Amino acid sequence: MALLAELNQLDVSQPAFERLLSAFTRAALEHFDFEERHVWPRLRSALTAKAAGELADRILVARQAVPVRPFPRESASSS
Repeated sequence: MALLAELNQLDVSQPAFERLLSAFTRAALEHFDFEERHVWPRLRSALTAKAAGELADRILVARQAVPVRPFPRESASSS
């Protein structure tokens, strides 16, 4: 999240933007790799198809109940 906060403060024309974007991309790929190798296989083995469907339904209901916040730049520029 810190990388995203830093990226949000920069304009794409600034030299640091490319460096931070590369760092964010590496971190995201490492995170995805970890989930694919460790998290998802364990979750698949722990949940039945029915339980996974019920969990998905509960997540969708919860997401609809949470208000959507504007992206920080949108709220800052619209003030």
